[in-house]
Amino acid sequence: MTGDTRFYDALGANYDLLIDWEKRLAREGPFYEQLFTKHDVGTVLDMACGTGPHAALFREWGLEVVGCDPSREMLAVCESSFGELGIEFLPVGFGEIQAKIGRTFDAITCLGSSYPHLLTESAAQEALDDFHASLGPGGVLVLQTLNYAQMIADGERFMPPSSGLRDGKEMVFLRVLDFGAELVGFNMVTLMKEGGKWAHHVETTQHRPTFRTDLERQLHAAGFSEVGFYGAFDGSEYEERTWDHLLAVATRQAQ
Repeated sequence: MTGDTRFYDALGANYDLLIDWEKRLAREGPFYEQLFTKHDVGTVLDMACGTGPHAALFREWGLEVVGCDPSREMLAVCESSFGELGIEFLPVGFGEIQAKIGRTFDAITCLGSSYPHLLTESAAQEALDDFHASLGPGGVLVLQTLNYAQMIADGERFMPPSSGLRDGKEMVFLRVLDFGAELVGFNMVTLMKEGGKWAHHVETTQHRPTFRTDLERQLHAAGFSEVGFYGAFDGSEYEERTWDHLLAVATRQAQ
């Protein structure tokens, strides 16, 4: 399962305008440092690595890092931004790690709500099975998604806008959700100002909402021995109606 690459191919380098990476990595970094130290992590696979900032952070800590993404446009940005760091960036999608890489890692990260692109329970289970098979004994998986339980309960369709400049163009990004019976339409509205005139472009993909109970069941079905859930990177316990994100940490049993 390679995911909807067209959506991310269209975003390309503009993806970095959506996120204040300096603030995000400063907020998340201590969480990963503590977790990786606890599990004696030396090798990391960053699945759906996007434009590569997390992979670069882990590499700067001296870890061996492989970044995987099905979008070749995203991988091109990774190579342009971080190619000199010695990270191996590969066109590998969900459920393809063992088939295309065929080795294990001490840690796997899957961040930024990439996992909801798996649109069926069987595809999600296949990906989790592959994650488990791709971790060594005692290895750890970190999986982050939007907290869809809260968003659906509140009817929260609009995410905060982001903006930036690229090639002299002022750009504003609006993320709008369309809730369906089973899937969620994830719309990215891009507004561009050039020569004093505004234009817009819309790209749409789909998400399958991820809920704690389903994810916990499937992680255990994949063979993970310990599963914990957090609502934030400060280690706060997950509460369905409190947090914006659902953060799962799952460990493969040590042998």
